[in-house]
Amino acid sequence: MFEAPLHLETHSSDKKTSYDQHGPVVTLHDHEARLEVRRGGGGPAVAVAAWTCAWSPQAFSVTAEAVRADPFLADRPLRNKAVLRKRLALVGRGGGVPLVTKALRAQAAGALGVIVVDDGRCRAFDQRCVRGADLAARGELWARGDRPGPWRGVRVPVVLVLAGDAEAHLFLPPLLPPGEE
Repeated sequence: MFEAPLHLETHSSDKKTSYDQHGPVVTLHDHEARLEVRRGGGGPAVAVAAWTCAWSPQAFSVTAEAVRADPFLADRPLRNKAVLRKRLALVGRGGGVPLVTKALRAQAAGALGVIVVDDGRCRAFDQRCVRGADLAARGELWARGDRPGPWRGVRVPVVLVLAGDAEAHLFLPPLLPPGEE
C-alpha cells in the first residue's frame, strides 16, 4: 500500500516566509470516493466527493497538506517544485495538457498525490465529465479506457474533484519558496 506521512511544519518565528502559508490537510483513501479536508484551527473534517483515476495505485492512504501547483494548469514545467514536495498537488483540468502529463509533472516535483480540479464542465462523475466512465451508475474509475503506456510512470494517487467543491474547500494562493519566483 502506498502510504505517506502527515506532512506539516510548525513555525514559531514571527518572520513570515512563503512557507508560513498553509493549505488544508487532505486525506485520500483508495476505498473511499471522497477526500477528508481539514483546515487549520482543529475543526471537523469536511467530506468532499472525489473520483479516483483507474491508474492510481490499487491501495493508497495519503494525508498531507494540499498546495496549488504553479502554474495551476500544469501546462508548463512547475515553478513551485520545492513547495509541492511531500504535499498533495492541486492542478487544474484544461490548458490543452493531458491529465497524465499533469500527474507526472506533480509527481516529478515530489508530490505525494494529485488532486485534479475540474474546469467547471462537470456536474457529476459520469460520462459527461470523463468519457467512457461513470462512477455513480457503474462504479467505474476515470481514465480506465486510456492507453496504459503514458500512465505506467504514475506512482501516486490521482483523483478528480468538482470545481465547486474545490473552490469551497481547497483553494489557496500559489506558494513559491524564497528565491524561486
